[in-house]
Amino acid sequence: MTNLKLDQEEQALLAAFKAGEFKSILTEERKANFAKAAEAAFKKTSASTSEYPPGI
Repeated sequence: MTNLKLDQEEQALLAAFKAGEFKSILTEERKANFAKAAEAAFKKTSASTSEYPPGI
């Protein structure tokens, strides 16, 4: 990992994260919404890039 210069607050947050003190509040419903949005974005991106000939 790169050596980053963190201030005291950032160091405290990193230490808390590494200690497992953060808990996810992501619900299954919200997770499903993210999955649908990602799928739609992927389909949109795939469709727009398929219009170009190979190599472009």
